[in-house]
Amino acid sequence: MPELLVGVDLRDGGADPVRIGKRLAEWLDFDLTLVHVLDRVPPEASVQVLQAKRPRVLDRLRDEAREAAVAQLKEWGEEWVNEVSLTVRVGRPAKELVALAAESEAATLVLGPGRKRTLGGLLGTTTDRVLRAGAVPVLVARGSSTEKPRTVLAAVDLSHSSPKVLREARRWADTLGASLIAFHVPQPRWRNAFLEGRDEHRLDEMFEEDEEMRTRAEAELQTLLTEEGMEGVRTETELAAPGADPAEEISARLDRGDVGILVMGTQSDFGLTRRILGSVAEALTRRSPVPVLVVPAS
Repeated sequence: MPELLVGVDLRDGGADPVRIGKRLAEWLDFDLTLVHVLDRVPPEASVQVLQAKRPRVLDRLRDEAREAAVAQLKEWGEEWVNEVSLTVRVGRPAKELVALAAESEAATLVLGPGRKRTLGGLLGTTTDRVLRAGAVPVLVARGSSTEKPRTVLAAVDLSHSSPKVLREARRWADTLGASLIAFHVPQPRWRNAFLEGRDEHRLDEMFEEDEEMRTRAEAELQTLLTEEGMEGVRTETELAAPGADPAEEISARLDRGDVGILVMGTQSDFGLTRRILGSVAEALTRRSPVPVLVVPAS
């Protein structure tokens, strides 16, 4: 059975992903497992040393961490915590969460968006690190709606990762009994060539091609839907203004209030823009009013 692994952060705001994860597990009929990672161990001992030489110390640390997690969740009003599995790991949170999720092919991680990033965003939050690992699907808990999602929005950029995003969005839409919208923001082909200094001899040709950008994007999107067997499925297609900022357009679409979950990929074909400014996925996990399911590219 598919499983939702919900990361438990004992700081303020840590209850949100737990509550959202619980609701989704009920709606989807998924198994629910809470995961707390203890990242503070005696400075003179690594986890490996404790495991090899002081296993009882490590067991005690896990037990104390489990008791603290249960107590905090009950303080937040989550009395049901004793009814589900609670796993405690010791180590670096991002690494431990990814490793645990990788042990189950059907697992999806549910995490909070994280706190403000340190050093101007250089280090990032645990959620940022998990997203950048690109190894497992991650649902970033956003919003506070208690209503079952009726619409799933799949943000596809028509890159190599789009089929996987579309398939995952359809799986969730089918399970939730929701409708599916494939949303695309057409981008000019010359942008990557210009930024990355390649295919410069074709720039003029690319400019001319992009005059018909929307028409081409509509055709490519329909081809993708056909290839993925979406014909006959409750699926709509929507295109934003050609050349617009993807994060801004997706945010504006979510602000209309009819979407319950956003599904998107970790990578896109926006060239250097992603490496310099950060991915569209990372931007949306911070501003989306609804949960964001981020699908790894591979």
